[in-house]
Amino acid sequence: MIRIFTSLKPVIISGFICYLLLTFIIMKEIIDKYGTFSDALISKVCYERGVEDHGKIELVLNAMNMNRDGRFDKIKLTFSNILNFRFIEPFPFSSLIIYEALIFEKEETIVFNFFPQINMEENTDNEESNFRIVCKSVECELLETFE
Repeated sequence: MIRIFTSLKPVIISGFICYLLLTFIIMKEIIDKYGTFSDALISKVCYERGVEDHGKIELVLNAMNMNRDGRFDKIKLTFSNILNFRFIEPFPFSSLIIYEALIFEKEETIVFNFFPQINMEENTDNEESNFRIVCKSVECELLETFE
């Protein structure tokens, strides 16, 4: 059984197909609201891992909500079943200020690359990115809205 939180109500689902469908809906909701997280500022990064789980990462960030005329929301992204996690903050630069993220699904995984390879035509995945998360599921929680 999987518990997924969307902007509607919490729902409990069983079955892989339903899980994939809800993951798609949540990803679409995140992308529709926050786009590529342009000009987002991450204020908290928390990584937890137990002996028998694949870990989770919680990010708290201020992100521009495109559905609210560019006003910022404080949100928490929770990534579960972490397959790959890379975070490097090279002095004197910050990996907590996001210019443009690349978000996509690949082979039943979710990739959030906060520092993709930026090209004129199309941004591409950069596996050597300073901040990149590959996981099986993601949740988004609204913590606060700014007017």
